Amino acid sequence: MRLSTALFCGIVALILATVALLQITSIRQEAQTYDEAVYISAGYTYWKTGDFRLNPEHPPLAKLLVAVPLLFLDVALPLDDPAWQKANEYAFGARFLYQNRLPADTILLASRSVTIFVTLLFGLAVALWVRRRAGPLAAIVALIPFAFDPNIIAHGRYATNDFYLAFFFFLTVVLWNRAMRLGRPAGYAIAGCALGLAIGTKLSGVLLVPAAALIAFSRPPEGRSLARGAVITALAAFATVVVLYHGEIYRYHDVLQDSLDHARGGQLAYLFGSTFRHGHWYFYPAVAALKTPIAVFVLIALTVVAIVRRKRLAPDSLVLLLPATLYAIVCVASPIDLGIRILLPIYPLLYAFVALNVPLPQWRWAVAACLALLVAESAMVYPNYLAFFNAIAGGPAQGPRYLLDSNIDWGQDTKKLKAYLQAHGIRGACTAYFGTAYPFYYGINQLPWPGYVNPGNVSKLDCVVAVSVTWLYGGPAIAGPTWGWLRAQVPDARIGYSIYVYDFRKHP
Repeated sequence: MRLSTALFCGIVALILATVALLQITSIRQEAQTYDEAVYISAGYTYWKTGDFRLNPEHPPLAKLLVAVPLLFLDVALPLDDPAWQKANEYAFGARFLYQNRLPADTILLASRSVTIFVTLLFGLAVALWVRRRAGPLAAIVALIPFAFDPNIIAHGRYATNDFYLAFFFFLTVVLWNRAMRLGRPAGYAIAGCALGLAIGTKLSGVLLVPAAALIAFSRPPEGRSLARGAVITALAAFATVVVLYHGEIYRYHDVLQDSLDHARGGQLAYLFGSTFRHGHWYFYPAVAALKTPIAVFVLIALTVVAIVRRKRLAPDSLVLLLPATLYAIVCVASPIDLGIRILLPIYPLLYAFVALNVPLPQWRWAVAACLALLVAESAMVYPNYLAFFNAIAGGPAQGPRYLLDSNIDWGQDTKKLKAYLQAHGIRGACTAYFGTAYPFYYGINQLPWPGYVNPGNVSKLDCVVAVSVTWLYGGPAIAGPTWGWLRAQVPDARIGYSIYVYDFRKHP
């Protein structure tokens, strides 16, 4: 099947417009996730004051970007707040979001719109890169998994830094490859700027340095040309980071120091009903197995079979495969276990790799069936994309048995809980909420909690209980005393799959 340029452009525009519609309509139903107020308020203070005291553990670029729309709105900056003086980022973020001149939802949507726009740019970049190497049909095959992967839709809507790292990671890889192929100083400078943007987004962007070396070894240009290009790339990357920090490059030391301290101290994680503080090698493979759409696994299997039969890779395949493999290995070895959002840089590279190597003319119907299945998997979880778990895991209803935190419960469903209570005429709820949004801001009447750890106290309850699944399943390490007695009850509702509701009223 041949696609004309006009038809190709129309299909790409339709896919990206659909993604934008899904992201906007779904994100308007969500309150802030755990760190969004911190990122938005920190970015705004960077622009207005040049002071980087808030959230020094991450480089500034993503925070600067999500705060750009606020520069054109009537937003107050409460620098007289004690939280600013003490650099208390969560307290300051809450004050900025919930006690500003504009409603919290207006600020959130403005900042999240930047990430949604980057999602569209990202999808377009993937499609155009693949089209240049394998044609328009392969480009569509790469774009559809990118556009309808529930994990990409989910994190491509939030004012956080994970999706921005994935975007700049991809750009750096393809621009570095292009620079080596053409051998022009300008190309190396552009690749260096992309590298600087990645490093200026998240510390793990530094992994692009060994990734670039692997790409160079896989297709080495002339030695002197490569050495000169590497120097140009490094200087451009350094200059980009300097600009992002307003010349205060020494502040990147804070990022390094905080990351080392974080790694030494560990972070509480949850997997298969157990909690632990330091990383396990099998955590991220398990996350990928549980949260990657089944259609993607089938596409990968088809691609592997095709490569084995053909006994060769398509041109530029190693450019995608080597950085993705390196990044995956580092994740497996990481002392910090978080969630699928950490693996986001791998998926766009993987989708482009599949599109280059799967034999479309021979297996077009099998590939089409996989893409249709992926779209169906995505549609079934709308609008609760963050809570996506594949059918192998039992879907999002079974998700808390395997993973918590940003994999399903990031505090995002407060507004949905309010809508449920209002629709059912429930005036108040005994809540145990995991997150940083303010339930009372959205009109939720939080009733006193009359003893929640002893099964014998069930008879004392006379209210609707709304509990976040992180508390419900997190166990003693996360939630304190066990909630096993409540897990044994069948919930009356699952709000966005992250808040479970139980009706214990004596007289509903």
